[in-house]
Amino acid sequence: MDKKARIGILLGLVTILIIVAGSVLAARAKPECNDRIDNDGDGKKDLADAGCSNKHDIDESNCGDAVCEGGETPSSCSADCGVPDSCSDSDGGVVISVLGTASGYLNNVPYNNADYCANSDAVIEFSCSDVYQQSQQLSCGTDSYGSNYCANASVYRDLTDYSCAGGVCSSSTIPEFVESCPFGCSAGVCNPQPDTCSDSDGGIIPSVFGAVSGYINQVPYTNDDYCVNSDDLVEWYCMAGQALNQQQSCGNDTYSGSYCSGNIIVKDFTDYSCGSGACGSSLTPEVQEDCDAQDGYGAPYCVGDMRKIDFIDGSCSGGACNTSSSPVVEENCNLADAVGQNYCYNGSVIRDRTNGYCSSGNCLNNTYQELVEVCTYGCTGGVCDSIPDSCSDTDADNIFTKGTVSGVMNSSQYSQDDFCLDGVTVAEWACYGTTPDYFPGGCYASNQTNLTGICINGRCT
Repeated sequence: MDKKARIGILLGLVTILIIVAGSVLAARAKPECNDRIDNDGDGKKDLADAGCSNKHDIDESNCGDAVCEGGETPSSCSADCGVPDSCSDSDGGVVISVLGTASGYLNNVPYNNADYCANSDAVIEFSCSDVYQQSQQLSCGTDSYGSNYCANASVYRDLTDYSCAGGVCSSSTIPEFVESCPFGCSAGVCNPQPDTCSDSDGGIIPSVFGAVSGYINQVPYTNDDYCVNSDDLVEWYCMAGQALNQQQSCGNDTYSGSYCSGNIIVKDFTDYSCGSGACGSSLTPEVQEDCDAQDGYGAPYCVGDMRKIDFIDGSCSGGACNTSSSPVVEENCNLADAVGQNYCYNGSVIRDRTNGYCSSGNCLNNTYQELVEVCTYGCTGGVCDSIPDSCSDTDADNIFTKGTVSGVMNSSQYSQDDFCLDGVTVAEWACYGTTPDYFPGGCYASNQTNLTGICINGRCT
């Protein structure tokens, strides 16, 4: 046995001896109420002390004497020994989800402490250990995620968020978006991209360049229409979600039927070809015949005095040349008509007239004499001589007879009757050679018998 072991055994034996000796002395000691000692220090001994009920009472102390001694304890005599240490917890222990308060006394001093938040994630929790208050900082919990699940064609997961507020730990569950699923969601996982096919030109449309695109086994692809040669095309298209292709001819070159473009017969040549991944065609009009080449004039002919010729007009109608004729006035033979100057012939006025006319498609003319006027009094310089002046008097200047002068003057015929100038004077018309004139004749100077010497009705009476 080593030295330390022997010392330990000796110390243990000494401790046992001390305990035994104390018990023996205690057993032999007298009760406080019969030992003639003022045990509680209140100036009174044994049975004289109010704390002793008999001489065998082992406690001389008296509760209420302001001295805590003898058998007095805070529990048995708080008046002398003070309030005992104590602790009570309103939430019943370490319960972080409930706001609690630990209250009681410690060393005769009251206390009251409520749980509170150390920060947004931890709480200071007050609790009791026997009669003593204790506190500790506790985490409200570690934020965590649940398993992924599907909602609204998207993947979500729930976040459990632990926090402290008002001295109480709590948790909330927040749905958190993870991923949108274009093709749907199953058991918290987005469905994979299905096989797809789309055609930009909408199908088998050789005249439009197109491309099919989509996914096969989640791998994207694109295939363009393309020309095998100048006349053939490989056309991609979709069927049942799959990309397919076929080779086809762009078409056979052709001519259209004949048609008219103005007066020209035309046929359209359509040339089909492949270029830049699409079939196309070009249309080229080709001249077959110019109907205007048939235009011309026929032989001249007469219509009355008009010399005419037919114009042959070539035209296009219904894709074929046709002709039509229409008369055109070439010459009006009457334009040759003419009249010469008047001249005298055989005592008459004559002139030469030329007439134009049409015969056998030609304009001809003839000239003949035309009588203009027969001259009674002769012809001079192509003009008939005028009537000579003349005068005749029916009463031979007799004032007693009403007479009349008449004749021609300046190629105009005239006639004048005698008339009364006043009641006694007559205006007697008379001929002075070939010139008519009148003179006044006084009826009063008349040497006729049986006259009244007055003028009545153009004569003296």
